[in-house]
Amino acid sequence: MSAVFEIANNYVERVVELDPMAAAELGLPAHGLSDFSPAGVEKHAHLARTTLAELATVSDEGEPDRIARAVMTERLSTLLEGVEARDFEVDINILASPAQSMRTIFDLVDPSTETGLSSFTAMMADLPRALESWKSSLNQGLQAGHVAAKRQAAEVSKQCHAYVDSKFFSTQALELGVDGAIAQAAEAAWRELGDWLRDVYVPAARDEDAVGRERYVRAAKSFNAAVIDVDELFAWGWQELDRITIRLQELSEVLYPGKPFAELFELLENDPRYIIEGEESILAFLTDLTERTTAEMAGVHFDIPEEIRRCEVKLAGPGSASAPYYFPPSEDLVRPGSTWLPTMGNSTFHTWHLVSTWYHEAVPGHHLQFATTLIKREQLSRFQRTFGWTSGYGEGWALYAERLMEELGYLKDPGYEVGFLSAQALRAVRIVVDIGMHCGLTVPENQRFETAGLPITYEVAVDMLQRRALQPRESAESEAIRYLGWPGQAISYKLGERTIMRARAEAKKSPNFDLRTWHSRLLNLGPVGLDTLYVEMSRS
Repeated sequence: MSAVFEIANNYVERVVELDPMAAAELGLPAHGLSDFSPAGVEKHAHLARTTLAELATVSDEGEPDRIARAVMTERLSTLLEGVEARDFEVDINILASPAQSMRTIFDLVDPSTETGLSSFTAMMADLPRALESWKSSLNQGLQAGHVAAKRQAAEVSKQCHAYVDSKFFSTQALELGVDGAIAQAAEAAWRELGDWLRDVYVPAARDEDAVGRERYVRAAKSFNAAVIDVDELFAWGWQELDRITIRLQELSEVLYPGKPFAELFELLENDPRYIIEGEESILAFLTDLTERTTAEMAGVHFDIPEEIRRCEVKLAGPGSASAPYYFPPSEDLVRPGSTWLPTMGNSTFHTWHLVSTWYHEAVPGHHLQFATTLIKREQLSRFQRTFGWTSGYGEGWALYAERLMEELGYLKDPGYEVGFLSAQALRAVRIVVDIGMHCGLTVPENQRFETAGLPITYEVAVDMLQRRALQPRESAESEAIRYLGWPGQAISYKLGERTIMRARAEAKKSPNFDLRTWHSRLLNLGPVGLDTLYVEMSRS
C-alpha cells in the first residue's frame, strides 16, 4: 500500500472510531450514534487538519495516488471551510440534517443478526444523548444570533413528531424483545426535541428562506467540487428548461390529443395504463424492472460483476421526504444496495414517472455507481470508496443514466418519456429556482414561459415545479422547502449531467471511442469533483 493510500485508509478507520453512525453506514457494528455537538464537530475538524498535514509529508507513487490525494484534499478542505463558517450551527433541513440521519440510520441495520440487534439497541439507547448533542449546536447558534430559516425548523419539528406518532421505536422494541423503556425514552426525546424546535427555535429563527450568494457559492462548491459560474449556470438552466418544456408539450398532444398541456399531469395520474394498486404490486413491478434492466445492461453497455447485481426495492417509513432514494451496499456487500419508495400514505402508484426514476436510483444509476466504487479496492483508496463522494458526481451520473436509457430506446412509451422529461424538467427548474431563491435573482427578460422580471420566491418555485415539472402540489412544496434548506445541492444533478455529456462529446472525437469502455473508465475512476471528472474523461 502506498503512503497516500495508507493515510486515506487510516482516516476512514479513525472516523469509524470517532463516529458510530459512520460505522453503521459502512456496515460495521455501531455502539451508538454520532456526536453532533460543537465538541463533536471539532473532533472531526481536528482529524481533517492532521490528515491534511500527514498528506503534505508524502509523495505520490502513480496516478491512483494523484487522484486519491486530490479527492481527499478537496473533501477535507471543504469540510474545514464549513466548520470555520459555523455551518453546523444552522444544520437543519427537511432532508439531510442530523434529524433525518438519526432516523434513517436504523433502516441500515439488520436486527435479525446478533451483531445487528446489538447495534440497533445501542443506537436506540443513545438517541436521547445524540438528539441533545445536535440541540446544543443549534442552541449555540441561537445564542449567537446565527440561526436557520423558520420554514426549515418548523418542518423538521413536524418530522420529529411524525417519528413519534409512527411508533417505529416502540414497535421495533416489541418485535425484537428490546427493553420497552429504551424505546419510550427514544420517542420521548424525539417529542421533546420537536417541542423545543416548535416553541423555542422557530420563534427565534430567521424569516428569510434565502442564505445569500456568499453561503450559496460555498455550498455549491462543496456539493460539486468544481468552480462554477452561478450566473452562467442560471442562464443555461432557463434554456434547458424551455427545450424540455417544448418536447413535453409535443408528447402531451401525442398522449391526449386536444387536451390542454396544463392537464397532462392529471390525465397521466388517472390513466389506467400507468396505475398500479397496492404496495406489494408496486414492489413487484419495481423489482422486476430493476432485475431485468440489470440483466440487459450487463456485458452490453456496462461491465457489472455478479457480486453487485443485486439491488433491493423497499418502502420508506413515515416522515420521509416525498422523493425516492437509494442506500449503497455495506463495504463487505453483505447488505445489498437498496432503493426506497416513499408511499406518503398512498396505496395507488403511478408508473409513468417511476420507470426513469428507477433507472436513476438503481441500474444503471446510483446502484451501479456506488457498488462499482466499493469493489475497486485495488484502484481506489478506502476514503474514495466511502467518504469521497460529491453530489455533482453522484447525481450527475444518475441523471446521465436516465438520459442514456432514453438514448437506448428504453423510454419509447410516450408516458414513460414524459416521466423522464418531467424529471429532466424538475432538475432544470431546480437550477433556476435554487440559484434564484438564494441569490435574489429574477426571471430573465427573454423568458418565454414565465413572467419576466418576477422575483424568484418560494411561491414562484412551487408554481414552476407544478407547471413546468408536472409535480403534484404536495411534492412541489416538499421540493421547494428542500432547496431552501439545502442550498447548492439541487443544481448538482444537471450540472453533473452536463459535465459528463460534455466530457463524452470530447472523448467521442477519438476514432477509438467505445461507449462501454468509456463507461467502465468513468465508473472505475471513482468519486471525483466535476472539474477533475471533465479533465480525466474528456480525453478517454
